[in-house]
Amino acid sequence: MAIDFCYEPGCNGTLRQSADQPYRYEDDGIPVILLGVTLHTCDTCGAETVAIPHLAELHELLASLIVARPGSLTGAEIRFLRKQMGLSSAALAELLGVSREWISACENGKQRLGQQSDSLLRVRYLLHSGELSQRLVKMSLDAPLRATPPPQPYQVPLELLAQQELRFGCAGHR
Repeated sequence: MAIDFCYEPGCNGTLRQSADQPYRYEDDGIPVILLGVTLHTCDTCGAETVAIPHLAELHELLASLIVARPGSLTGAEIRFLRKQMGLSSAALAELLGVSREWISACENGKQRLGQQSDSLLRVRYLLHSGELSQRLVKMSLDAPLRATPPPQPYQVPLELLAQQELRFGCAGHR
């Protein structure tokens, strides 16, 4: 069994492993409670370290949870999704048809994205991650097989459409 020493400058303490416990992790303002993480605490200075396995997969999961969350995206969520897609604020601004300054104001909580920009950002992330195509394939595989082709054109009562509508949230219009 290897003995780990404290990483704090000037400390020669030994790290002691504590039982798996909830750990608060925050990336770009997105707070997360991780369960089952092993925490190491220095027996001298009390510094804590933790190894988070599969960090890239964790960020992908967080982005998926953010996209699926009802309500308007927060500034931290906008920044997180933008970075997950590898976009600069200027590139995101161009994608959404707004100024880079507007994106900055939204990411800093001074403005909110309008409903269309909010929805477009979510769909863009789903396309980027491949989730949208996976969801569409699953929907088509789960659809019941029909003995005859469906009638053309499709007829959809508006009441049904309102019940099935994906609700990504609304923060007003821009």
